[in-house]
Amino acid sequence: MFCAKLIPNNDYYHARRISYLMWFLTSAAIGVLVNFDRMPLWLTIPAAAVLLVAFGVQGRVGKKMRTLSYGTIQIDEAGIRIVSQEGEVIKSFDRNKLEAISSADSISIAGETSSQLINEILGKTQKNYLIIKDDTGTFRYDFEINTHYMISRLNHYLSRLKSVAPALQMA
Repeated sequence: MFCAKLIPNNDYYHARRISYLMWFLTSAAIGVLVNFDRMPLWLTIPAAAVLLVAFGVQGRVGKKMRTLSYGTIQIDEAGIRIVSQEGEVIKSFDRNKLEAISSADSISIAGETSSQLINEILGKTQKNYLIIKDDTGTFRYDFEINTHYMISRLNHYLSRLKSVAPALQMA
């Protein structure tokens, strides 16, 4: 089964952007502090202050990102389910009633490469999503990808859904 954390709105992307920026500032401050014996005091003290502030901001942003999550998307041979944090099924898409599924142009891990990390910090966020169409309407679900294994599972189950539901259109 493929299972990924749902992203409710653009506030999550903004929080993720700040998190990456604080990660970058933390790394720079640590780079200065590991050489504190060779650095002047006027550079070491601000670096320590930046490090403490960045840790505090990262903690608050991480807490905000956890509170923004509202459930998971689960995909298997039977269909697609949207499940709340409490474990109850919010929406279910039966494989026989699916009409079309389309996804983002490229599903990938946000901030995995240096160029992606810079794009995230600059506000060009990586959005992974599925647009699902069935007899009740069209729905878009954004989700977070954390590993390459998740990408392979997503591709596997989408192809499995296509093979068991021939009328399903993939875009």
